Formats: sequence, structure tokens, C-alpha cells
Amino acid sequence: MIIIANPIDGFVPDVFVPLVTAEDIGRMQAQQVASKLDLDSATSTNPKAIEVLMPVADSKSDDTTFQEEAFKGIWDVLGPYFRQRKAYSPSQKLSSFTTDADYAAVTFEATKESQAETEVKNRLKKPRTALPPCASMASSR
Repeated sequence: MIIIANPIDGFVPDVFVPLVTAEDIGRMQAQQVASKLDLDSATSTNPKAIEVLMPVADSKSDDTTFQEEAFKGIWDVLGPYFRQRKAYSPSQKLSSFTTDADYAAVTFEATKESQAETEVKNRLKKPRTALPPCASMASSR
């Protein structure tokens, strides 16, 4: 017998196939970002810029379970880089003070294709200092 989903107490299947959760998806995507940007080699004096964009189809919905869980997985991976100042958010929606409960900061309504493009443009056009916040703090000491 094959069980797909969650284990059943007192039963040992021939094959068990766990389902992937939103947290698993967020974690896997963040691991890919960390690998592609080689965040382990980043430094606080040369941090990597990262924006997390989480589209939602209905911003008026009270059900944010998927976004909360996905962001928890993302932040489990990327949070340490922000806290170590190896990564920063150009829009400053994420920082070393962000927690996995701050998922709403990166969500945006995406009921039309153009909304993702607009969100990226808006986040990246925000005025910012010449240096990322973490580097400018270090240089002002």
C-alpha cells in the first residue's frame, strides 16, 4: 500500500510520499536564491540585494495561510543573511528586524499580469542612499 499525504498512526505503508507544504515551497525557492546569489560568500560590506515578492489573487481575503507559511520557509533561509547584513532589500520592505510574521510586507495584489511588473518598478524606484542601509550604518561609526 502507498500513502500519499500524512502518516497514519499504527500503520506502516510500503511507500510513503509526503506532500509538499507552502513552507517547503518557500524554503526551496529561497535556497535556490541563496545558491544563485552565493550568499554564503557575501559580506556586510558587499551585501546582495534581494526583493521578495509574494503575489496574492485577492488582497481582501482573510485567508493568508499560504502566504504566512511560504514566507516562513523563505525567511528561515534568507533571514540569517539579512541579520548578518549579507543581504538587504532595496525597497527596505525587509530588514534585519524582519520576522517570519512580517509576510504581509512583501505581498501585493496580482489579479492582472501588469501588477507584478508595476510592483517591481515601484519597489526598485524608491529613493535610497548610495549604500545599502547596513553598509551606511557601518560607515557612519
